[in-house]
Amino acid sequence: MTPFFIIGNPRSGTTLLRLMLASHPDLLVTPECGFALWLAGEFSNQDCTSKSVRKAYAQQVCNCRKFDTWGITAEALESHLLKSTAGNYAELAAEVYHCYGKLIAKKKYLRWGDKNNFYLNQIDQIASLYPKAQFIHIIRDGRDVACSYKELHKKNITSRFTPGLPIKTEDIAREWRQNILTIQTGLGKLSPHLVLEQKFDSLLNNPSRDLSLICDFLGIKYDDQMLNYYLLNKQNQLEPRELLPWKEKTLQRPQRDRSGRYHQDLTKSQIQRFEKIAGDILSHYHFL
Repeated sequence: MTPFFIIGNPRSGTTLLRLMLASHPDLLVTPECGFALWLAGEFSNQDCTSKSVRKAYAQQVCNCRKFDTWGITAEALESHLLKSTAGNYAELAAEVYHCYGKLIAKKKYLRWGDKNNFYLNQIDQIASLYPKAQFIHIIRDGRDVACSYKELHKKNITSRFTPGLPIKTEDIAREWRQNILTIQTGLGKLSPHLVLEQKFDSLLNNPSRDLSLICDFLGIKYDDQMLNYYLLNKQNQLEPRELLPWKEKTLQRPQRDRSGRYHQDLTKSQIQRFEKIAGDILSHYHFL
């Protein structure tokens, strides 16, 4: 089963897309946790068919940041891994996702995927671990990203998972520009048929059309359930409760007014300063 990965700059709609795809009956897209990459250095050269290695791996996965939000106990994960037929590290890591699919999502699926913003710096490592993996890069106008960063800062959320993001317009512009360049470089090394770029604004305005194109890319049939992701999120807690303070909009209908919000939320000076730093990337994606 070939995996796919959703990547993008923080506050660019990666969670929105994850929840939409997780709402498809044939897709499994888990909450965030980068265990597969974090633990690769320690376990990729070990005998992953060994019971002792699998027990150690289960314990290490459970100690990883955010894995406690998945709702899987150490005992349940260990039991699942011990029964699996994984023959190497990539397959053993995949079994953690399958454990979530069996115990938490409780559904059959044709594909599994993962989403994590830190993956934008790890595209090479992911491709090395899963050579046939597909990547969906969702990109949002950096000026709207700046608005989202600033809005999150004003909420003053205290959580062990709260993302650490810059607040000054110039710092946001530099980070956004560098992150997009990093993504472009990483994806540029892959075969084009493994990569799909998706604009956030387009997904908001034409969700049925764009999700159909994404489903074609993933080789599955389109399903309208994806449009009800916010209802399914409420019903099935697709997004962990611990992360909702800054992802509460995932419980609501898509808000199209989030597109182009920088016109109202940023001053003329802030817009000019952002464009001076990151205008080349804005132009590349036709945001300017």
